[in-house]
Amino acid sequence: MSWFNPAGSRLRLSSFGDSRSFDYGEGLIELDNGDLLVCGAKTATSTTHNDAWLLRVSSSGRIVWDASLGDSTGNEWMTTLCQLTSGKVAVAGHTLAAGAGKHDILLLLVDPNWQP
Repeated sequence: MSWFNPAGSRLRLSSFGDSRSFDYGEGLIELDNGDLLVCGAKTATSTTHNDAWLLRVSSSGRIVWDASLGDSTGNEWMTTLCQLTSGKVAVAGHTLAAGAGKHDILLLLVDPNWQP
């Protein structure tokens, strides 16, 4: 993740994830205080399956919290998010681990002040 000033000069560069896994960012929103909430997927370190991944990053580029959601039987991805008027964040994606078919909708409602 890179931060730039209005003139286009890079202010800082931060990378997030684990050197032992594949980590993906798919969606991003800015919260009211300037923090960023990122959704995507990361490969679970104990399996080859993807877990849904939520990451809150402060405006200074530090991780506030991150959470992986999933199990060892399938793959989960988060692909998009939006902040609701209530302040909560709706996060959507899909799962192969549960449900009635191959790919099923995965929907979460998250308080951005959550501390996993």
